[in-house]
Amino acid sequence: MLQELDVSQWRLAMLKRLVALPVALAVAVAACWDEPVAPSLDEEDGLRLPPGIHAYITVSDRAAPVGETIVVTVNLQVVDVPVTVAGFNLTLAYNAAKLEPVEAQPASYDGMQVVNLKAPEGIRVAGAAARGIEGPIAVLIAATLKVKAPDYAEDLDLQLTDVTALEEFEQVAPEIAMLGRTVLTSRYLAGN
Repeated sequence: MLQELDVSQWRLAMLKRLVALPVALAVAVAACWDEPVAPSLDEEDGLRLPPGIHAYITVSDRAAPVGETIVVTVNLQVVDVPVTVAGFNLTLAYNAAKLEPVEAQPASYDGMQVVNLKAPEGIRVAGAAARGIEGPIAVLIAATLKVKAPDYAEDLDLQLTDVTALEEFEQVAPEIAMLGRTVLTSRYLAGN
């Protein structure tokens, strides 16, 4: 009888540990979700993205001469989390003394997109897709801009004010990790 009691206590303790493990993992994931881990960039290795939702800007040319045009893209990448983006609002800010918007390319996803190239605060974009914006990298906007002065990329800034997930139309903008600097190499552009 003593041995049976010890075995049943042992089983109960093991069961508690097995139940506690998923709870601990869920708490750890939730803690990570609250504070997004920013992606890191290494010019040789490229983007290294941890699980999460990441936004970053790419520029097609690192040092285009005055008078030439460049393509600036805003990219959203979901890595190993169960989220599908359904809609977004963003502002791509730039220095008007250094860049001038020329045109925006049509959206690459099956949905709708409204672009204001001449907003005072920068290029404003709203987009939505009933089935979600999918792909390993979602290009939210690809804009052609004319170079008016050098060092144009340092002033680019991205603000995502609203990003909605298809799942329950949950607001996920606070969970998005922003890359702290513009990716200045064309190899990071979608399709390269």
